[in-house]
Amino acid sequence: FPAWLLFSVASYTQTKPNPILTEGATLLFKDTKSKLTIEEKNWLFKHINFTVSKDKKQFMSGEYEVAVQTYVTDINKDGKEEVFIVMHSGALFGNTGENFAMYMKNNKGLFEYRDELGGGIAMILASKSSGYPDMAIGGPGFKFPAYRWDGKKYKYFKDIKDADLQSKKVKVMDLAECSKQYADTIN
Repeated sequence: FPAWLLFSVASYTQTKPNPILTEGATLLFKDTKSKLTIEEKNWLFKHINFTVSKDKKQFMSGEYEVAVQTYVTDINKDGKEEVFIVMHSGALFGNTGENFAMYMKNNKGLFEYRDELGGGIAMILASKSSGYPDMAIGGPGFKFPAYRWDGKKYKYFKDIKDADLQSKKVKVMDLAECSKQYADTIN
């Protein structure tokens, strides 16, 4: 597990009558439309284990700057939001320069970090299993691992060739576009 993620599942409950969105959660969800509660946003920020930089414009992981984009979507159309937190840092993520954390709600309504995914560029595939899109993890190279939902978690099921992505034989949905389309459905 990456050092910046310490827990896979945790609980967040309202502890104050009027919870306050933390500085980090405010930055993490800046310009992001969702139905997430203040408690959920605060928990997600706390879970990624970053700090806010002194200029309050970006995140830090120790001494390293990390550019972060948050995408909220409903990838399986069940009415429960999934959250992708995409992180950019050559110092932390090597040649790929990118990593992501995906969070889905469990049957108790609490977010879980999907630790079976990550370590590269999130690719949402057009193919589906049990209502969930298949996922692949991109990066340098000519083939990428693809994962399929088994009803409880994503499991590796095959490699996808770069040539199949380039020729559009394998269709990929843009994460930012999925998030935008979902945001457009929120009143």
